[in-house]
Amino acid sequence: MKMGSIFTLYRAALLPLLSVGLLFQSSKASALVGESGDGEALSSSIVMVLKSTKGRASFCSASVIEKNIILTAAHCSAEPEHMMILLRRKTFADIFLQVEAVKVHPLYNAQSITNRRVSIDLALLRVNSPADGSLLPLGMTFDYQPQKESPVLIAGFGQTNEKDRKSEGHLRQSEIYIREPLSNILIWADGGLKTMKGACSGDSGGPLIDPVSRQIIAVTAWASGSQQSQCGSLTQGILLKPHLNWIRTSLETLKRPSAD
Repeated sequence: MKMGSIFTLYRAALLPLLSVGLLFQSSKASALVGESGDGEALSSSIVMVLKSTKGRASFCSASVIEKNIILTAAHCSAEPEHMMILLRRKTFADIFLQVEAVKVHPLYNAQSITNRRVSIDLALLRVNSPADGSLLPLGMTFDYQPQKESPVLIAGFGQTNEKDRKSEGHLRQSEIYIREPLSNILIWADGGLKTMKGACSGDSGGPLIDPVSRQIIAVTAWASGSQQSQCGSLTQGILLKPHLNWIRTSLETLKRPSAD
């Protein structure tokens, strides 16, 4: 699908649905269910990844890490011509950004859940940055060590109510807490004190942020629920710490014309 076609698709068909929260859901983790707050303070740094493949539209969340580089989950990515980035803020008109190049972590495995193989669910996207500098990068930290019950800030555009699709498409943030098992690769977190809170459909690819340094420590990749719920019980994130070299190398590649 050419960029003109996907742009027309999203503006004419999906954007009206987004305005009332009726965009098709992501298939993975994947919006903040449970108690959460408005995320407008992060609205220039956290964007939506819009994807249309095989006739199906979906969206994820993502973080701006440089003026034209977006960090998200690999399962949220596709070929550049099948994606767009949406910057939406309450007091400004929505801005669509073209995806120019994509770098997916070489250890990402789309079938990892079924074949029980290791999968690093990370991707970097290069976009055509707005001339007005409206994208504000978030910093990343690579020396974070998860500690039990430490608070983590999560943010995303996903559902706040699994039974109400009108609840998605609005940036929210919430504080969740690291739980066991502690890992050097993943973060596991929940609402603490048996509170149902965490990521849901549409939050995949969004950041997990250290509330002290205000820097990204992980990328939301997966969520689960309990009983009849699919969200709110557990949120999983891919720690950035083990992937410093890949991120640095990929950033260098994306900045070169050969990355197209």
